[in-house]
Amino acid sequence: MEREPLISLIEKIVKRLASEIVTPKYVKRAVYGATAHKLPADKMERVVRESSEEFERAVIAKVEAKVDRLIEIIRDSDPNAQGWRPSGIPRKDISGHARLALLEHVKRLEEIKKNRLDELEEKKAYVNRLKEQIKELDDGSFSILTANTVQN
Repeated sequence: MEREPLISLIEKIVKRLASEIVTPKYVKRAVYGATAHKLPADKMERVVRESSEEFERAVIAKVEAKVDRLIEIIRDSDPNAQGWRPSGIPRKDISGHARLALLEHVKRLEEIKKNRLDELEEKKAYVNRLKEQIKELDDGSFSILTANTVQN
């Protein structure tokens, strides 16, 4: 694995990131928060540029160290060693780990279903009780009224 193309790519990414993060708006806010002073436009431009460059240097230095460490680990490892994806098919290799989460999810869904069915049974029983009360209170006068209106 070559280091230089990787570092070059990282530098491009960090520069783009710095241009989006270290903006005059954020620098103004930081300077004003730290000093309670507002800087003139020319000084603010310089502070933004220097802040961006310092941010880039710091991030690139840290990332380069991590990349160097990863390259060292790759060089020192056995090329025939089995990796974290033994089959080389990510979906198959992760299925064992995902299965536990899916089983938990199914269990929660079954509990929710049971609760909803219990609620439904309670509501059905309540509706049946109301129907019985209506039958007890019904003296037939409403049906006579509707029959008379239909005939007229």
